Amino acid sequence: DIAVIAKIESIDSLVNLEEIVRASDGAMVARGDLGAQIPLEEVPSAQQKIVQLCRQLNRPVIVASQLLESMIEYPTPTRAEVADVSEAVRQRSDALMLSGESAMGQYPEKALTVLRSVSLRMERWWREDKRHEATVLPGVASSFRDRISETICNSAAKM
Repeated sequence: DIAVIAKIESIDSLVNLEEIVRASDGAMVARGDLGAQIPLEEVPSAQQKIVQLCRQLNRPVIVASQLLESMIEYPTPTRAEVADVSEAVRQRSDALMLSGESAMGQYPEKALTVLRSVSLRMERWWREDKRHEATVLPGVASSFRDRISETICNSAAKM
């Protein structure tokens, strides 16, 4: 079966977020489009809300667009972009997606390498730093069966 991913990109999609996520197989946080629809300072909290809801409903979530935007023209990202990627990983996004960086950027391979490197480093840090254990593996299961599966997965991740 083919999966259907809902692109969350407008005020209307935020208003109807739960209904949209429940009706889809997953969601994509279209940060660039959202930033044109809502105040820029609200984009990070909207992203977090979307990611959390998808995790609670057991739907995969993709965070997309403008992750390493400066790498369209420059060979290195800004510190703010690296922090932004790290935050998307910390929120437990299932995937990160480049747009212009790989579609028309001057450094597409390097952008992908940076995205992978930062993501893997952040995931490893969260797994290794026991002080954040409660934050790393919060309960997101919505049913008893899911809670059992989540407990097994969390135990395996701690090993």
